[in-house]
Amino acid sequence: MPEDGVPLPPPPSLLTDTERYKIIKTMSDRSPTPLKIKLTGGEPLLHPTITSLLSDLSTLTPSIGITTNGVLLSRHWPSVSRYISSVNVSLDTVNPEKFNLLTRRKGLNRVMDAVKLASESHRVKVNCVVMRGFNDGVEDFEGILKFCEEAGVECRFIEWMPFSGNNFDGKFVSMSEMKSKIALTGRSITPVETFKTDTTKWVETEGGKVGFISSMSENFCEGCNRVRITCDGNLKVCLFDGTEVSLRDALRAGVSDTELGWIMDNALGRKHFKFAGAEDMHQLAERVKGNRPMTAIGG
Repeated sequence: MPEDGVPLPPPPSLLTDTERYKIIKTMSDRSPTPLKIKLTGGEPLLHPTITSLLSDLSTLTPSIGITTNGVLLSRHWPSVSRYISSVNVSLDTVNPEKFNLLTRRKGLNRVMDAVKLASESHRVKVNCVVMRGFNDGVEDFEGILKFCEEAGVECRFIEWMPFSGNNFDGKFVSMSEMKSKIALTGRSITPVETFKTDTTKWVETEGGKVGFISSMSENFCEGCNRVRITCDGNLKVCLFDGTEVSLRDALRAGVSDTELGWIMDNALGRKHFKFAGAEDMHQLAERVKGNRPMTAIGG
């Protein structure tokens, strides 16, 4: 997130909760398997009607997760926990100085306490985006792994991905290099079989399960079955594809549920096999320069 923030879209351009529900219900009705829903951000716990939204969505599927920075999680936990099945907490470091530098505020202990609270009743994954020169040292891996092991939660290390203006080549650390750093902490790594549609490559260590989201070095595009709906109602069939389809505009034009489903199907039919049509991650980094930044997509 830039230090001076990002321009916020005007409220009339945003999906209403009713529109959001209608889109997800249409997807649910057309899905051959139970839908898995994940609310991301921004920060979903800042949404003014988050509890009622989760309550409505829980009528469609038992599999609802949220991805949060954890700062507000303890406060909202009593009201949201009954409607969700899992929690992802974005935590890139457990070093207090680095946390304050990255987030521009204090709050590490609050986030760590929230992870422990949620883990008492729910599956919790800590998501750590590894950035070269910031949190890619052996001591960084040791710190976050030790915290996750003691809290009894799963840890996932995520490769830096190219988005508009984020210095991809300068910050990228591959999964292979991450594994080497973990080995230097004294932990053994045993691969775990994963499903074709799983975005995470899991391994076992002495302390528990550790995952890697290797979107760049060992992509999972072939088995990806995920789509994203932006806050202003655009359907993205690939995180890196600049092409978006406005479901909001279709809804406000009065399309039927069947027609809305056709629009979704047509968008999915144009999905590229890999890297949004780019040859490799370096060409992809060039192509995405005009796309939305991650702060405007949600993840």
